[in-house]
Amino acid sequence: TGFIGNRHAGAPLTKELVAFLEFGEAPVIFTAGTSMRFARSFFEQSIEACRILDIRGVFISPDSSQIPDDLPDRILHVPFAPFQTLLNRSLAIVHHGGIGTVAQALNAGIPQLITPYSHDQPDNAERIFQLGVGDQIKPKHYQGKLVAKKIANLLDSKDVRRMTRVIAEWIDFSESLNTTCQLIEMHLPDRLKK
Repeated sequence: TGFIGNRHAGAPLTKELVAFLEFGEAPVIFTAGTSMRFARSFFEQSIEACRILDIRGVFISPDSSQIPDDLPDRILHVPFAPFQTLLNRSLAIVHHGGIGTVAQALNAGIPQLITPYSHDQPDNAERIFQLGVGDQIKPKHYQGKLVAKKIANLLDSKDVRRMTRVIAEWIDFSESLNTTCQLIEMHLPDRLKK
């Protein structure tokens, strides 16, 4: 049926995040996922990647202890942001490969660099790579210089840019939800149908 989006669809951005986005060029988004509790190195190396590329970044983590102190002015940390709103104003996203984040990035039509940790994440990363809309990097190889190189390659690739646009046209969260509900209702016993 396709991706059905999430409960935060269309939620507004915070005033702080809006101000940051309006201040300069579109950023790259970095998140290790909401349940990750060991991401300090991920964010430290992401600072280095932003410095090498001279790009702005938004770091998303509900746990501020994972974020290095004294972030550069070109990087903003927020505990949460609604991806359906934020990603449309972003260059790319670097993330853990959770299926919700994958879906939101596909919908936004932006490249993805995935550093998968567990569960379905390695499979999701491989599928994004095979689709030609992103790349992957193992957590043990997540170093600023390599991250910067992979982000630059994604942003410079005409093929990636074309494929992200093509696949974004396939994503329709509302239609997928309607189709899913119809299929569920078709299989309900008559006594449960209204």
